[in-house]
Amino acid sequence: MLLTLVIVALAVQELGPSTTLWWIAVAAVVLGGARYLRMRHLTTEAFIHVKELTKAEQFEAYRAMRRKYFIAMRDFRRKRPLGRPIDEGGMHPPTLIRVASPRQYVKLQVGPLPWPRLQDIRSVTVRWTPLVPSPNASFFEQLTEAVAHFLCVSPGAVIAHHPDLYRKRITFVLR
Repeated sequence: MLLTLVIVALAVQELGPSTTLWWIAVAAVVLGGARYLRMRHLTTEAFIHVKELTKAEQFEAYRAMRRKYFIAMRDFRRKRPLGRPIDEGGMHPPTLIRVASPRQYVKLQVGPLPWPRLQDIRSVTVRWTPLVPSPNASFFEQLTEAVAHFLCVSPGAVIAHHPDLYRKRITFVLR
């Protein structure tokens, strides 16, 4: 809307050419930043609803612990290239708490609106981790209920569309 007004003002030549360019740039940056922050907030809210089912935080902690272990072993082997290490963690291996990035596990598709609302969400794509033991009908039912709770609709209003077991993701679409 604001961008349209600026373009009309430029066509009528009420504003100078340099000020119009700055207004267009400022409007684009403000709208883009507002949309990014809103989408980030909605994605985080959706992730909070499904994170226990997808086991995202446990998987991120596992990946970080493995990375830390391999880096430590690589450094140890560089210092002493022959022989095997004797102490690989003992009885109490180090634990690590790692917060998962919501954007890796939840994707929202909304219309081309500058400020998307919860009602404007067209679909929600959820990706689960390998720590989920073979997803079955009850897993998909719980995931459907969690997505419906996020969207503030009944579970019957959400359709599980395109379950992809190879890529470990499913898309939910509103009826």
